[in-house]
Amino acid sequence: SCLLYGDSGLPNQTGPLAPDKIVFRDGWERDSAYLLLNLRFTGWHRYKATNTITLLYENGVLASDQLTGEKFGWLPEGRSLFRDKRIPRENLNGLLVEKVGLSKVLNELTGLGSPWAQDPPYYAKVDEFSTEDNLDSSKTVIDDWHGWTHERTIIFHHDGPIVIKDDAWGPSDQNSALSWNLVSDEAMMEERLRLGSEQIPAEVVFLTNGSGEFQYLEIPTDKDNVPNVQVQYTSKDKGQLSLFTIFLTKDWVGAQAKLKESTDGLILEIWDD
Repeated sequence: SCLLYGDSGLPNQTGPLAPDKIVFRDGWERDSAYLLLNLRFTGWHRYKATNTITLLYENGVLASDQLTGEKFGWLPEGRSLFRDKRIPRENLNGLLVEKVGLSKVLNELTGLGSPWAQDPPYYAKVDEFSTEDNLDSSKTVIDDWHGWTHERTIIFHHDGPIVIKDDAWGPSDQNSALSWNLVSDEAMMEERLRLGSEQIPAEVVFLTNGSGEFQYLEIPTDKDNVPNVQVQYTSKDKGQLSLFTIFLTKDWVGAQAKLKESTDGLILEIWDD
């Protein structure tokens, strides 16, 4: 696993190095786990992926950006493709916050477009990144996105569960959500969703320590390894959101997970019966 830095300038104007991506992997075989965390919304082909998981792969795609969309016919040919800034934030795997100001008013009056803001900060801050023999981890933060802070912690066990902990807090009168675009052929059952295939199964489990609502949307596609399910979790407690997302593969498929209160805060327990 490694933390990558990239040039923050343009092709014709060099800029200082800035955090670009974090790559997690536990090997180089076909069945090795791979996770790519994007850290910025800048550059020539920038898109709204600050602090989002671009790809999670193990024996096939488990989660990725949803890049299927129609062309924008009213734009010139070279700019009409569904790519870069045209990809809406909810097609990515990360935090969603409400629009504010004039864009919110226009959305409420017309009903056109997304109710979610499409202008994330240019960079996520890397608070922590570490690699060990059997476990890698990171903590990355978006600061002040329309008053919201998003802290994303990734715990990447080699040959074990992959845990993503998301915490967000912001204005007390606004909602936020988390979006996941997943590859699955089954309906969501009790906050658990089967991923992968019958031959090489995987699962994702969602755990919350508050009240919230899951929305499950099927996305038609005839392609393999392309997201066909979008899951959005919206907290019922305005101004705050917390969610644990746990990916289980190989011998960990079917494992149980729960949150436990302790004097040091919440503890996540995962065990295999």
